[in-house]
Amino acid sequence: MKGSGCDKNKVIDVIAKISNAQRQMIRTPYKAKYNKDLVEELKKELSGDFENVIIGLMETPTKYDAIQLQNATKGLGTRESTLVDILCSRTNNELSAIKIEYKNKYGRSLEEDIVGDTSGDFKELLVALLNSKRDTTFNVDVAKAREEARKIMGNKVRKEKPDKATMMQAFTTENFRQLGEVVQRTSK
Repeated sequence: MKGSGCDKNKVIDVIAKISNAQRQMIRTPYKAKYNKDLVEELKKELSGDFENVIIGLMETPTKYDAIQLQNATKGLGTRESTLVDILCSRTNNELSAIKIEYKNKYGRSLEEDIVGDTSGDFKELLVALLNSKRDTTFNVDVAKAREEARKIMGNKVRKEKPDKATMMQAFTTENFRQLGEVVQRTSK
């Protein structure tokens, strides 16, 4: 990088073709050799979507998630899809690490920002996802999935309403395979 733009193909060759762990490892020798932070130098040289992608690749997955969650809750409007995409798909350990990274980076808790930026059942679901401990096994109990799906959907013939508590419990604590079985049964 020379200060007047850089060769995008070389950036792609170096950054995009290695693992995140390898990208993290090249930051230290770069700093030692040039006495500059690689990410800050990339920000100076790149722009637009290309910059966003490369800078995103340079972050650890945990830090990237924390940044995206903060972006989803800051300013006017909330990017609900980002909140759902991240919070619904991370493991217990990943969520714990994200909460710590968020607090360290922004000086406040992720839960505070979510509570302040969302409302109603959606807020309740997101807070439950942040604080629940999802089952980490791969076990599937078909009978339990059938019963949870029945409760979640309700029974129109018997004039049963959908059971919100069962839905919250299933979506926040069931392992991903069990949850998949529940979801599959709600669509039958």
